[in-house]
Amino acid sequence: PKDFIPSMTVNRCAYAAAQLEHQEVLNPDVHMFMQQDFCQAEPDVVAEIMMQLSLKAGPNKWGNEACKAAHTEMKQLHLRDTFKPKHAHELTHLQRQMTLESHVFLKEKRSGEIKGRTAAGGNKQRDCISKEDASSPTVATESVLLSCIIDAEEGRDVAVVDIPNAFVQTHMEDENDMTHVRIRGVLVDALVDIAPDVCGPHVTTDKRGVKQLIVQCQNAIHGAMTASLLHYKKFVKSLTDIGFELNPCDPCIANKMIEGCQMTVCFHVDDCKLSHKKRRAVDKIIKHLRKKHEQMFEDGSGKMKASRGKIHAYLSMTLDHSVPGQVNISMFDYIEEIITAFEKAEPKTHGTKTSAAPVNLFKVNDDSPKLPAHEAAEFHDLVAKTPLATKRARPDTCTAIAFLTTRVREPDEDDWREPPARTRPATWRTIPVHQGGRVSRRERLAPRA
Repeated sequence: PKDFIPSMTVNRCAYAAAQLEHQEVLNPDVHMFMQQDFCQAEPDVVAEIMMQLSLKAGPNKWGNEACKAAHTEMKQLHLRDTFKPKHAHELTHLQRQMTLESHVFLKEKRSGEIKGRTAAGGNKQRDCISKEDASSPTVATESVLLSCIIDAEEGRDVAVVDIPNAFVQTHMEDENDMTHVRIRGVLVDALVDIAPDVCGPHVTTDKRGVKQLIVQCQNAIHGAMTASLLHYKKFVKSLTDIGFELNPCDPCIANKMIEGCQMTVCFHVDDCKLSHKKRRAVDKIIKHLRKKHEQMFEDGSGKMKASRGKIHAYLSMTLDHSVPGQVNISMFDYIEEIITAFEKAEPKTHGTKTSAAPVNLFKVNDDSPKLPAHEAAEFHDLVAKTPLATKRARPDTCTAIAFLTTRVREPDEDDWREPPARTRPATWRTIPVHQGGRVSRRERLAPRA
């Protein structure tokens, strides 16, 4: 397994370093690790380009709001009994070796709110936990599309539910599944401020004099390899306990007969789509999910979000059931993001006007110059964004995208900019004019491709 741990050196990481040089080209939710040598700048420069800032860079951009977001994040974790402080001598040698580092990322949401995210670096678990013991299934795109067709055909009432803090609300019963995390710096001060009697006696300092606190995570936490699988098992149990049965072809589809009609639940981690012919049946399941997965706190956080009506946002798609018997699936926001990234990378070019494959798409010119590193990285990033839209909302682009994905390793200028079609020189033709039988005129023909 050590062979698969990235070293973040040499040419393999050049794409990542080049991508970070161009602001807002990357999706704000993308997570990348890089080596500072490529950027020769502080991590806050890199984080600002990614639009997801570290705890060091956040206060420089958002001031006290960043500190409040980090404090709020620590408070939520404490209120959910996530952390149990430990002394280093209480851990076994293996547990000390597998103690993960904690990270807090700050992000500005569309509403303007600064949100904190806590994650653990799970790379130390790769040698000890197999992929089979840590992988969680997710709903297949085909299953979502087929269920949408069934919803439209049968005229079902559809709801989309977002479970808040899904991982953190997943409590671990087996102590062997619990992860140990080392918290450092200002996060330690935040926890001591929130619970001085619980956390204060366990605070120590490392060799550099930085405060640290080792905690045992009693709930699943982002970054830990088993977090998603534990949440999956918990969510499946909450459905099977009330009579739902998993689809034998897709373990993220659950069905149950309610009042003579089928209730279908599609779930992708914490995003769920429910459908049934009767609205009250959907309301009943939403109420059950609230009882099992919603945990409200004094600051109003933890509320489960439920979307009702004819138009829903689900897995980057917009599901529109406004027309009876039909469902319109679109991804305009996501595609607009790709177009914006392309225009920033190549301001003077506007792309093609059609989704069909251009004439010269499949013609590879071996003499075409290779793209420089930063343009190759932009090409790779843009192409990597497109398969999601191709599979879910724009199958008409499949042919062109399938070829472009084979060109990301060493793209050339013809891949980035469509070469102009070769044309023949213009010709003239003589057109007789039957006015007296003697006059003729010449007309210039348009060049033929």
